[in-house]
Amino acid sequence: MVLTAVLKQGSVYLKNKKVEEPRLCAEIILAHLLNLRGRIDLYLYPEKEVAERKRVLFKRLLTRRAQGEPLQYLTGEVVFCGLIFRVRPGVFIPRPETELLVQVVGEKISGFKGKKRILEVGTGCGVVGLTLAMGFQNNKITYLPDVEILLIDKSLSAIKTARENRRRLRIKSNRTRIQMEDFGVFVNRTGKKFEVIVSNPPYIPLTERRNLSKEVRWEPEKALFGGPDGLNFIRILITESRKILVASGYLIFEIGYGQAERIISLLEKAGFKLEKVIKDLAGIDRVVVCQKHGST
Repeated sequence: MVLTAVLKQGSVYLKNKKVEEPRLCAEIILAHLLNLRGRIDLYLYPEKEVAERKRVLFKRLLTRRAQGEPLQYLTGEVVFCGLIFRVRPGVFIPRPETELLVQVVGEKISGFKGKKRILEVGTGCGVVGLTLAMGFQNNKITYLPDVEILLIDKSLSAIKTARENRRRLRIKSNRTRIQMEDFGVFVNRTGKKFEVIVSNPPYIPLTERRNLSKEVRWEPEKALFGGPDGLNFIRILITESRKILVASGYLIFEIGYGQAERIISLLEKAGFKLEKVIKDLAGIDRVVVCQKHGST
């Protein structure tokens, strides 16, 4: 069967299964299976024969997509800040809005003098810390000297994926370390201090579980939910980060819809000075930038 026929067949199948953007999904999956550079290449060779083995694999992936499994798990890849990262089932899928978090941190550390030590808490597949290690700022990759980054996560699957991405991006391990750690335990045992702590923590309230799409439900719950009000881990992040930040160090993290006011109150009680809350492209409060008050 030729490529155009296979693609049409896949598109119709997904449309009948009520999958959003069925043509796009079929294009992405088929281009991935055929090891093409992108979807556009599908239309460069419309009469190319697709081997039976590839057609069988295509049908299997289409079935999984029809069941709600995210495209990123099917292809094993996600694009973030223009870089391609590996991602697998059991690991949180990075969202485009988190690119704002990276941009904010990149701009902040570019103004620092001397050595810069950054800790990322809950790295997942590593997109935030590794993109920073690549020197991402002002929407481009620029080498940042004197930066050491430590990425931690308590999920073994996440750590393995982040290390794989570090290899793929050819980032030196002596500048960017990746460790399996529980944040609370790490804070109590480490003797190090950091200029910046960054995190995209779990912040979805449990009450929102039933409102999530079936795609999101494939992702690890611990990376999504932050307790009844969504702030369980954020409370820990705020209180514990203060212990390992240098004087006037920065805590920069992502938040969810409608959480800014409560988080500002938590920051003030913990001894942080709010610098700003930055909105995403949808006009939602998305990134909190705050600075440690005092030296202890």
